[in-house]
Amino acid sequence: WLKPPWAAKGGRGPPVGVGGAGPGTSASAEMTTRGWCQARLVKALYAGGLIMLGMTIQILVPKMQMCAELLERDLIAVPRPAAGAPPWAAEAAAPGASPPAATATGFAAGQAPVAAPSAPPPAAAVPEIPTTTTPRPVAQIKLIINSHAWYRVPLTVLLRSMAEAGFTRWDDVVIFVGGSTQHVPPHDPPPQFAHLAPAGTTFVNTTLNNFDFNAYSGLYHYRSHPRVRAHSYLVLHDSCSVGKAFPGIFDRMTDVKPFQVRTAPKPSHNICVFGSGVVERYKTNFDVNASKVDGNVIEHSKAHSPPVNGMFVVDHFADEVMWLPNRVQQDAVDIYSSGNMRTKFYLPAFDVTKFVLIMKMGEFGEGGKVQQAVPFRR
Repeated sequence: WLKPPWAAKGGRGPPVGVGGAGPGTSASAEMTTRGWCQARLVKALYAGGLIMLGMTIQILVPKMQMCAELLERDLIAVPRPAAGAPPWAAEAAAPGASPPAATATGFAAGQAPVAAPSAPPPAAAVPEIPTTTTPRPVAQIKLIINSHAWYRVPLTVLLRSMAEAGFTRWDDVVIFVGGSTQHVPPHDPPPQFAHLAPAGTTFVNTTLNNFDFNAYSGLYHYRSHPRVRAHSYLVLHDSCSVGKAFPGIFDRMTDVKPFQVRTAPKPSHNICVFGSGVVERYKTNFDVNASKVDGNVIEHSKAHSPPVNGMFVVDHFADEVMWLPNRVQQDAVDIYSSGNMRTKFYLPAFDVTKFVLIMKMGEFGEGGKVQQAVPFRR
């Protein structure tokens, strides 16, 4: 294809009148032949480049439109608190939407729970919540669980796995429930979880709706509360389960430095350990009603990455980051019997499994309507 037509006839150069040379000429004819071939090659590469550009545009334009729709929806659906208002001042419900009304405990009383093994029935009524503030010694480490008012089923699965693993340090467990209709300070377990979370477990409710970071925000505001304060913290999410080794691993976490973060390489599902100094340093960094897109970006962010919707990743506030073993991707399971397959990611440093609805969201929120979510990376 790249040979000039006269090459097939055995000539060394173009015929007379083509390039000014005749058959059998020497170096000048060879240069003319080479130039002809190069021109054909350039044209071919140019045509191929145009084809690739067209294909790329066809692929990227729909993706960009979907991203824009997600961003627009999230910015409309999640109002920001007014200037000077407390971080939980804005309700999480979208304008015009009618999500299940959450009770004071933060769990939707009218929500039909997704089937799960031995899931407790919703309580008919929620009594006044006790707010025990009995003085407690400052714990070496607290287990912080990030949850949401609509995520009662995942939280049930997590708490059951902790009990089955032989976990006993319930006085050192604090569960932050985002997306609640009202803010409730640290209190005893609500009736729905009395059989799973023994006495001593602490619940905190906030109207903040920040996906993975409701607990990070609440932790700063209650860092001095006797039921919350500790020298260090391990943050998990309700969409996790723990293995038999977890209680022992938790017991041995006694040497976390005040300004240290321990985490697996990104993405690590925002599951990590950090000292109390990190909490003091990040302050109100997470007091933002964020979108799933924001959460995906932060999950892939590094300590030096710019802020996302005003939020830096927690590593940004550490003096030292200790890197733990990488997560291990495993099979997919319908862990919550909802008809949605979640991929298992195992974090060996904690003996914790995170169940991820890859590139989707809304299994329990959004009225149970699963939607596409784009995993932005930085």
